[in-house]
Parts: sequence; C-alpha cells; structure tokens
Amino acid sequence: MTKILIIGAGIVGLSIAYELSREKKNFKIFVLEKIKKIGFGNSRKNSEVIHSGIYYKKNSLKNVLCIQGKKLIYDFCKRYKIKYSRTEKFFLACSKKEEKYLNKLRENSLKNGVKDVKNNWLKKKLKIMEPNLIGRKSFVIKIIWNFWYSRFHEKIISDY
Repeated sequence: MTKILIIGAGIVGLSIAYELSREKKNFKIFVLEKIKKIGFGNSRKNSEVIHSGIYYKKNSLKNVLCIQGKKLIYDFCKRYKIKYSRTEKFFLACSKKEEKYLNKLRENSLKNGVKDVKNNWLKKKLKIMEPNLIGRKSFVIKIIWNFWYSRFHEKIISDY
C-alpha cells in the first residue's frame, strides 16, 4: 500500500486527494490542514474564478494544466450541480505600450484556443458598458467562469 500525504485542504489539496482516491490503486491518502475548518485558508480568499489560460505560452505546462483543470472543474460542477456562472473579462489599453501588450495577449488567447474573444469594442458600446472608461483599444473574453467553491469543497469531502 502506498501512503500519500497531502498538505493543505484547500481546492488544490482536496482536488488531488479526490482524483487519487478515484484511482483503482492501493493508496492510503492523508490530508493535513492547519485550520480547523476545511477550505478556510487561501481557498477561501480566492476569487472563485476558473481562469481561461490566456496568459500562458501555448503548450507550456501552466497552459496545459490550466486548460485541463478548467475542463475537470466544469465537468465536476455540472455532474454534482454546483453553481457556476459564465462572465466576461474586459481588457482595456489606454496607451500605445498597453496596446502592444493587449495585442500580444489577444493573439496568445487565440493560439491557446480560448473561444468567444471579441475584439475592439466600439467606442460607442464601450461608453454604454463602462461610461467612465476611455481607452485606445479593448477586447473581451466570455470564457471566465465563477463557481461556488464552498460547495465544491463539501462535495469532495462527502465523496472522500
């Protein structure tokens, strides 16, 4: 029997324990948490956002893990009816320097297969959506998701 010790009972630690426990191997899994209530460390402070993977170099380990992890979380939330919502993230460039970075970020998001990238909101729409913003260029992605992390923790614990 292989003994595995996972330190931290936040989203990452519990997700690892959950996936390992689903393996048909002979694992004995221990999870240690310094805080009495599970999920009350860094996970409680997170923004509950499932990131799209737009920032990472294509096929880098971070990019691959972000995209795989995102799919696993979506599937888990759907399977166990954990609340989540789809929202938009708005990127705005106010200077030429920022515009160059914005162009690179947009290109990278397309290379990484991020869907629903909308380029260059018209100034008229920008004024309606965010009347106090003035920018040179913008884009929006609709693939950012928020999820109810406390329910996620509870489900993992109940199955574990």
